[in-house]
Amino acid sequence: MDFGEQELIHSKIIRDADKLDNFRVKETEHFKNIFPGKYNPDTLEYEVISDKIYEDILKHKCISITDRKTQIDFWIGIIAFIYDLNFDVSLKYIYEKNYVDILIDRIDYKNLDTKEKMEIIRRDAKEYLRNRIGR
Repeated sequence: MDFGEQELIHSKIIRDADKLDNFRVKETEHFKNIFPGKYNPDTLEYEVISDKIYEDILKHKCISITDRKTQIDFWIGIIAFIYDLNFDVSLKYIYEKNYVDILIDRIDYKNLDTKEKMEIIRRDAKEYLRNRIGR
C-alpha cells in the first residue's frame, strides 16, 4: 500500500506524539511499570551498558529491541527516541523539558563504567538536540 503525502505526514505526527508521551511517562512512572517482568531493583543501579547499545546511541541510531539485554539498555532505548523524531518542534520540546537530563538522572548509577558512559550519552544527546534546533 502506498501512502500519500498527507498520510505520511499524519503518520510522522503520530509517531512523534507517541515518543513525546513516552518521555512524559518515563519522567515519573515507577520502574516496575516501565520494565514489566524485567525490573530488578537490586541490580538496576549496577548494570552495564551492552556494547552494541552504546555504539548505536553514539551513532545517533534508534536502539533495536532485539539488541537490548539489560534494564539500562532498555532505558537508553528511550533516550535514543530523540534520534527518530521527525520534527524540529518535537526535538525542541524534548530540549526545553530537559528530558535527557531527567531520564538519565532518574538512576543512581553505581557501576562506574556505566556512570561514565551515561555522562557521555548525556553530553552527546544534548549537543545533538542543540544542533538540530539551532541553539
